[in-house]
Amino acid sequence: MENAISVIPSPLIEQTPEPLDEDPVIHLGAVNGSAVKRLANYVQNFIKNKRNPPRSKFAIYVAARITGIDKQDAVCMVTGRRGSGKSFSCLYLGWRISSEIALLLGGKWQNYFNSKNIVALEDSARIAELLNSSDKYQVILIDDASVAVGNRGWASIENRNFLALLTTCRVRRWCLLINAPTRRSIDTQIKDMVDFSFYVIASFHAGGFNVLKASREEISPYSGKNYTHKLSYDGTKFDYWVAFAPPKELVKEYDIVREEGAIRLNQRIVETGNFKPDGKKNNRERISERNLQRDLTTHGDNLRKIVSSEPDIALTTLASRLVLSVSSTKRMLENLGITLEKRKRGRY
Repeated sequence: MENAISVIPSPLIEQTPEPLDEDPVIHLGAVNGSAVKRLANYVQNFIKNKRNPPRSKFAIYVAARITGIDKQDAVCMVTGRRGSGKSFSCLYLGWRISSEIALLLGGKWQNYFNSKNIVALEDSARIAELLNSSDKYQVILIDDASVAVGNRGWASIENRNFLALLTTCRVRRWCLLINAPTRRSIDTQIKDMVDFSFYVIASFHAGGFNVLKASREEISPYSGKNYTHKLSYDGTKFDYWVAFAPPKELVKEYDIVREEGAIRLNQRIVETGNFKPDGKKNNRERISERNLQRDLTTHGDNLRKIVSSEPDIALTTLASRLVLSVSSTKRMLENLGITLEKRKRGRY
């Protein structure tokens, strides 16, 4: 069988791409040292001629997998040296997969992949927040995953929490995109749950595309060994895969998310000496906020009535009437924007 190279170009358009009667596979003969160069020449001509893109066989497969009756998820990992275009390739993957989901379920691709689904340079606490709040059939990108779930913290609470999310993600039916410089920089247990791997072998930033090696991952239930297989569709094995430019608006939103994440990370390191947030502090804040909402629901109306009839009531007296602590009562007043009047002192 001839060696095949999957080429799935995409112009900078916002709508779901229309399919063409064109096979998205290029047969280049033997895969040797010049194969990538031949592929690059073909792709450059493709872009130059402004040809419309065929649909992506991989994206079609992943979309059908996560929306099908088998309740499957999909975890994809993209690796490559710094500056190779890992994030660029992930955005392209997310766009193409979400476009296919939109064709199956309706709506726009933005309903399934957008800037809210991107976590850049963040920690696993933020990742957990994102995954817990996401709807079904979402494409989620965890950028620079080694920052959040690196192999040096394999026994940490953060890694265990993230692993727990991965093991239960089938119910959510999402596609998770993870990128990191190398597979070794990610926790081993998390790596073992990857379904598909992409490695950026050649970057053509000026041309607007990257060339990747793509494979399907399989873990033996007996030996625990990892087996890598070439992606194969309709009897054709793929040696390379091409990632083209994602929509400009998506790239712009991604840059904002990444910059904000980098600023937060830098501030955290400067303030605490640690890139991870204080989990205990965050938990205390969540509990405090939950208690405030409970008090507002239970005592909010009564508080307004008391203050309306006695605007100069003392804070301690008000707290006693509500059977709450002074601090809880003060937080309620601040939340409701109510200021107690100063009590006028009588003459002596």
